Amino acid sequence: MEVVRKKAKDNPSASANLLSKIFFCWLNPLFRIGYKRKLEEDDMYKVLPEDASDRLGEELQWYWDREVQQAAKELRTPKLTRVLVQCYWKSYLQIGVYIFIEEVIKVIQPVLLGKIIEHFESYDPSDTAAVYEAYG
Repeated sequence: MEVVRKKAKDNPSASANLLSKIFFCWLNPLFRIGYKRKLEEDDMYKVLPEDASDRLGEELQWYWDREVQQAAKELRTPKLTRVLVQCYWKSYLQIGVYIFIEEVIKVIQPVLLGKIIEHFESYDPSDTAAVYEAYG
């Protein structure tokens, strides 16, 4: 006997606002269900259209076909790494920018904390420039 499955739920990420996406708040209902009981397949959401494997597979296939044609013209073997870079460089660049900003903040944070500690260690109420520097 075949198990009857419910229709998959729409993905709340599609309609979530920016803050909800940044902090993954759209996953809270799923976390609550997972806290109460073991998650089942029916609890999962639909895949977003831009993340669907058929769309991604077709896009990768299009780049692969183009690479095979170019490789045949240039009398070389087609390279999968070149295809992967051509297909996904935009998303990796976007993630790389976010990671770079995060790492810069991680480096700058202790330096700024040291400046604040230095200000309070050598506090002089008559030095207004130092107060504004601390605020900055």
